[in-house]
Amino acid sequence: MKQRVNEAVVIEMCTKLLEEVGVDEAPVDLRLLGSMLGVSSIAEVDIPEAGKLIPKTDGNFAIFLNKADSQARKRFTTAHELGHLLVPGGVSGREIIDYEVGLFDKEKTIEFLCDVAAANLLMPTSLFDEFVKGKKFTLQTIVDISQKFNVSLEAAALQMVKRSPGKRAVVVWEHMHKPKEEVLLATPTFPGFEDCAPDKLLRVKYAFGLSRKEHIPKSKSLEESKNVILSAFEDQKKSIHKSRQVITFGPQLSIDCECEAIATIAGRVLSIIRR
Repeated sequence: MKQRVNEAVVIEMCTKLLEEVGVDEAPVDLRLLGSMLGVSSIAEVDIPEAGKLIPKTDGNFAIFLNKADSQARKRFTTAHELGHLLVPGGVSGREIIDYEVGLFDKEKTIEFLCDVAAANLLMPTSLFDEFVKGKKFTLQTIVDISQKFNVSLEAAALQMVKRSPGKRAVVVWEHMHKPKEEVLLATPTFPGFEDCAPDKLLRVKYAFGLSRKEHIPKSKSLEESKNVILSAFEDQKKSIHKSRQVITFGPQLSIDCECEAIATIAGRVLSIIRR
């Protein structure tokens, strides 16, 4: 039986920790929070994963971060690892390896709850609500949040969408193959296969927001030949692109919306959708 996802309890635990530490300004000091949870060291090292949480013989914990990641990404990973120490069942007594964080995947209950914890530790509700008060849901607001709280654009966008998920959404696109194509490409086959291998396309890495009937599935490709998302992907300067358009997510879903998009890390685009 799957553990019931209870975001409210996790958020309450985060709020309690922040109050105990006396956090009243951003960006939040994660090392101070970590010290309250038994984290005695946080180090940036050469690892392929996003991060690791390692129990030490003295009963404390060490966090290892991928030093190649951006500062904002390392902060989210740190907060995610702290989430493992807050979420019931988040620590198994063994080394925890997180290959990727920030996907908010409800199919992976513990990882989802640790992502929820990370977002709320980095962007405390009281500070966040005060900062965004009166601001519109735009990418410029997302950029401002990112700079204020020292978080990634994706984390900032997700936190804004949660304020009104029925009218807005965040969609992260990645230039990649379908999962089935990835499996096929990794399978040894006949010589010359690489020459006819399928091209990578911009596909939905993950999405959050809008109504249930407009659920945006993973791995759906961007089907229109030219739009604001593709313009952002092709923009080497990483400018904000805006447009009113219909975005098609496969044959079952098309959304008429105001859309803004910006390239983030290599091969990835962040887009926000407003009705």
